[in-house]
Amino acid sequence: MKKLKNILLILFCFLTMLALYWEIIDYHNLHKINVEKRNIPTLLVSGDYGNWLTFGPLSRRYLRYHLSNEVVVVHLTKGNHIKTNKPLNNLKKNTLILVIFSLNKHYQKESKQLSGLMRELLSKYGINEVNLVGHSAGCNVIYRYLTRFYKNQPKKYPKTLKYINMATDYNNYERKLATNFPEHIKVLNIISEMFNWHTDGVIKVINAEKFKNMVGKHDSYSQIVLHGGINNLHYLLHQNPYVDRIIAKFLWQ
Repeated sequence: MKKLKNILLILFCFLTMLALYWEIIDYHNLHKINVEKRNIPTLLVSGDYGNWLTFGPLSRRYLRYHLSNEVVVVHLTKGNHIKTNKPLNNLKKNTLILVIFSLNKHYQKESKQLSGLMRELLSKYGINEVNLVGHSAGCNVIYRYLTRFYKNQPKKYPKTLKYINMATDYNNYERKLATNFPEHIKVLNIISEMFNWHTDGVIKVINAEKFKNMVGKHDSYSQIVLHGGINNLHYLLHQNPYVDRIIAKFLWQ
């Protein structure tokens, strides 16, 4: 019993030190960033089996360092109902909208649900412009929305100004849709590699880089490849302090 207590104590101390280290790195990366505050919300869309834990901690860090002024959580249910934890009217500047799907492993269906949310943002709440951030399959949701819904009827949706494509790849069908990708959108493709393995543990770098061939012909496209250790793991990328800084600067500077 005493041995178990010692192990738990060591584990607790290790996790505490790790959390403290992470907090110091976060402070170093975020507290000196000067951002422009605008009435343009940013929607954060996570990948398969995503929930609040995907982008929730990131949004709290942005609130803590006053990069964002508000976070709204939107749940899209199986019955295509939209539920929010606070009203979507009169949003504060640099608001973050966390989009959470009940059907969170079917990105074809999720893209249609996202289009419904976007229509409502414009028609019901008068939101004319947005930014979009995706991680993993959340990028596929956003990409399909942009190339299948937004492109065909842009006046029915808020204008997308910026899009961050993070840690994903695309199938052949999606590559064929690249000609539908709106040229005016400013794109940042974030690719991750850990331990020089040419992968983030899920997505190969060579496959993630193909997004450049799809939409990189536009002058508004930029790409960054991160090299590092375990903090560059696919599932930890949105908890990476360096990524926090990259996202904030792209969206708000």
